[in-house]
Amino acid sequence: MDTIKNAADQGFAIVIVMRRFERFTARRKQTLLYNLFDLTQDPKVRVAVVGISAVQNVTDFLEKRIQVTCDWEACLLCMD
Repeated sequence: MDTIKNAADQGFAIVIVMRRFERFTARRKQTLLYNLFDLTQDPKVRVAVVGISAVQNVTDFLEKRIQVTCDWEACLLCMD
């Protein structure tokens, strides 16, 4: 997290892409996700977290503390 904060202090915008996002939500403690989404709430840190998953309701598996602290923008793409 310090690396992300340091990059933000230097004016960089950061995009974090998490492939197979459902694997991160399956962990008992979702500390990594909590810390990443907590960073998005800091107005000085320009960071976006993009979770890619085949599970359509993946955000339902997030801990309550993560769900209530974030503003969600979801985009559902269906591939045939």
